Amino acid sequence: MSVIQSDCKHPERCVIGHPFNPPHMIPLVEVVGGKKTSPDAIKQAMAFYASIGKKPIHLLKELPGHAANRIQAALYKEVVYLIEQGMLSVEDADAAVSWGPGLRWELWAQVCCGILVVVKEEFTISWNSSWTQWLP
Repeated sequence: MSVIQSDCKHPERCVIGHPFNPPHMIPLVEVVGGKKTSPDAIKQAMAFYASIGKKPIHLLKELPGHAANRIQAALYKEVVYLIEQGMLSVEDADAAVSWGPGLRWELWAQVCCGILVVVKEEFTISWNSSWTQWLP
């Protein structure tokens, strides 16, 4: 975003809204500004997307790719690893995601599942001890 807005006459009004495909079914939109984007431009973009029934999230910093795609890629990477290691068939890996966390995530937001506790003031992340057995 900062690169795009560097040649703009009004860089404070530049913002990216990234909807996810298929946009008529997936409500998520990632909103990110650049170094010169005004807080008001972000606020207006978030309000616009919410007004049309989308679920906007505000990326606090620019990053390569998109946050939701990066989260999805991390899950995909683990699924591929489990298949490559002969731990799951492709069909069972698909079922594991679709009928396990996929449904759970639809019912509860992932962060609300208790896997991560984020302490905003200290910017620390602590893992729920019951999940540490699966960490590398």
